[in-house]
Amino acid sequence: MKKKILPLHKVAFFTKGLIISSFFLNLAICLDFMVASSGSHAFLLGYSFEKLVVIVFFVLFLIGHVVLVYCLPLQVYQYHYFFGCVFILFMYSAIEVGFRYHGFGLITPSMVSRGEYWKAHVPNESWIFHGGLLYGPHEFTVPITNNAYGYHDIDYDCKIKKGLRIIVMGDSFVEAFQVDQKKTLQAHLLKKLRAEWQREDIEVLAIGLSGQGLSWQYRKLDQVVDKYRPDIVVSQYSSWFLERDAHFLGDKSQQDDKPANEGAQYRSWSQFIYDNKITHAIIWRNLSNSFGFFLYKVSSLIDGMHYAKQNTKKEENDYEKNLLKETGALYKDMQAKLAAKSIVLKVAIYSSKESIRYYRSAIPNISESVEREWAIEDYLRANQISYVNLSREFAQIEPTPPNGFHYLYDGHWNENGHFYGAQVIAETLFLNRSKK
Repeated sequence: MKKKILPLHKVAFFTKGLIISSFFLNLAICLDFMVASSGSHAFLLGYSFEKLVVIVFFVLFLIGHVVLVYCLPLQVYQYHYFFGCVFILFMYSAIEVGFRYHGFGLITPSMVSRGEYWKAHVPNESWIFHGGLLYGPHEFTVPITNNAYGYHDIDYDCKIKKGLRIIVMGDSFVEAFQVDQKKTLQAHLLKKLRAEWQREDIEVLAIGLSGQGLSWQYRKLDQVVDKYRPDIVVSQYSSWFLERDAHFLGDKSQQDDKPANEGAQYRSWSQFIYDNKITHAIIWRNLSNSFGFFLYKVSSLIDGMHYAKQNTKKEENDYEKNLLKETGALYKDMQAKLAAKSIVLKVAIYSSKESIRYYRSAIPNISESVEREWAIEDYLRANQISYVNLSREFAQIEPTPPNGFHYLYDGHWNENGHFYGAQVIAETLFLNRSKK
C-alpha cells in the first residue's frame, strides 16, 4: 500500500505559514525587548552596547525568516525534516511569547537583558516588571529607579569622594528592589552614622546584583576598589551563597592543589550553566526564557540523578565542609587585598526566616542554614574579621515589629528588615556597642 503524501503545494503552504507566524512572534519579542528600559548608560539610540548586540541578533534572526520564505526552492518545503525544524522554531517562538505574557494586555519581558552597569530590574520568577514598577505577589509595588552605574541606589559620581566612603556589596538583598530607594539598608545606615558621628561627609553606597554570591564579590573587588576608592567594605554573606559559589570554589580548590571532593562533579552542571557567559546570557539576559528554563531544569535533574546514585550523606557533608573552608579562605584573601590598600573589611551575615526561627525557638531544631552560618563565623573569627549575624540579632529584638523582617511570600527583607539591619550593623560593626 502506497503512503499518502500531501501535495507539494500544501506542504509548502503549511511550512511557509509556520515561518511567517514565527516571524511575527519574534518581531513582537524584539519590539518588546527594544522598548524595555535599559538604564541610563546610553551607547547608541539610547541602548547599551550589550542590548544593541542582542537587538542586532534578533534583526538577523528575522531576516533569516524572510530568506526562508522567498529564497528557497519550492522542493525544499516537501522535506519532512525541514518541516520538523520549522515547526520546532514556531513552537519555540510561541512558547517564548507565552512566557512573556503576564496579563497586562501586553507582552512584557519577565527578565530584561542587562550589562554590568545598567539594568531595569532583577530577574525573579515570582516578580513582574511593568511600566517602571516591580510587582510582588500580594506584597509590594515599588517604582524601579537606578543610578548611572545601574545599581538601585542614589545618584552619585564615584570620582568625587566626599570623605569616609562605605561600600555595601551583596546580592538581591543589597540590590533591594522590594523597597523604596529611600528605605534601603544603605539609606538608613547613612542616616544613622551621620547622626552618631556628626559628619556630613560620610557616604554609604550599595553594589548589589541579584542571584550572585561571594564569588561575584571576590571577582569584582579589585574593580570596586580602583573605581570607588572605599575606606570600608561591608560584605553580605548568606547561607544560600554556597550553592551559587560551588562551581567557583570547586575550581579554586583544584587550582590550589587541594582536591575537591567528588561531590563537586555531580553538582557542577547546573552551576556551570549559571556561571558560563553564553548559557548565563541565554537564561538570565532574555535571549531565551523558555530554552534557558528547559536547559537549567534538565541540568538540575541530571545533577540530582547523579547525586542519588554516586554520593552518600558523608560524601555530601565532606563536600559542603570543603566549600565552607574555601569560603573562609576567600574572605581571608579579600581581607588581605583590602588591608594592603588600608581598607577595612566587615561582614554582615544576612538573616533568613529559617535562622530567625531557630534562635527564637525554645527547643530549636538545627538547620542547614544555621550550621553554615556557624561555620562561616568560625572562619571569620579565626581571621579576626569583624562580623555580625543578623539572624541572631533580629531574634533578640523585642517586641518583634509588625510584619516581621521578611516579606511573607517573597522572602526578601521588607522595610523593617532594612531599617533594623542598618541599626544592628551600625551598632555592632561601626559603633562597637555590644548588646546584652
